[in-house]
Amino acid sequence: MTAPTRVLVADDEPLIRLLLRHTLERRPGLEIVGEAADGAEALSLIEALQPDIVVLDLSMPEPDGLEVTRRLRAARNACGIVVFSSTTGAEPAVLACGADRFVDKAAGVEDAVDAVVALSALRGPGG
Repeated sequence: MTAPTRVLVADDEPLIRLLLRHTLERRPGLEIVGEAADGAEALSLIEALQPDIVVLDLSMPEPDGLEVTRRLRAARNACGIVVFSSTTGAEPAVLACGADRFVDKAAGVEDAVDAVVALSALRGPGG
């Protein structure tokens, strides 16, 4: 049996975190290891929990998701990054900073989870 892909969700909206958590938990092979409400908490939890994939919102406080992505890549953190955001026109900047996927919140939570599943498949067992 392969290890599950460990996922951390970071969004300042509790309802979005709840929807992501419930949708991710229904997918086989994924394990939610933590949730963060802002960028500082996300960075701390990523360091402590070492998730395989992080789902990030861009408009989180202190620092925002784009800065979290920059810091993770500058630190050579190999976790996958799926940005799930309603920030219009942000996709080019997000991908240029090192995120693996961008999903517009207007597409829905299922699309974000599909992106996590696809990234998990590309990364191989356990991540």
